[in-house]
Amino acid sequence: MRTVQKVSNNNLLFPFSFIYQDTKSPQKELSDHIHDYYEIVYVYSGKGTFFIDDTFYDMRQGDVFLIPNDTIHRAMPDKDDPVTSTIIFFSPTLIYNILIDDAFSFFCSYAFFLFTSDFRD
Repeated sequence: MRTVQKVSNNNLLFPFSFIYQDTKSPQKELSDHIHDYYEIVYVYSGKGTFFIDDTFYDMRQGDVFLIPNDTIHRAMPDKDDPVTSTIIFFSPTLIYNILIDDAFSFFCSYAFFLFTSDFRD
């Protein structure tokens, strides 16, 4: 029987975080784990294997992985050519239509920030 680790990210004030262009050795990766937030992984370089919900996928430059919440997964970078990737973590509240009140949602606020930040002088 496999041991699955439950990872929590409840300390976020805003339900979104990311790790930019990180290279991890096989020794620094988590074992099989799940969490209640979504994960998007973009692979810049290196190679390895991704285990997602009972299926193994090759990881190579240019690959993108979307891992749903509460799905068992594990990244296994190659020891000689480890994967460098950016990982985006976000709560389902960003994509579900849950409003705090009639005029506010996390997703709309974030989209507004991205749009307005492109047009600053």
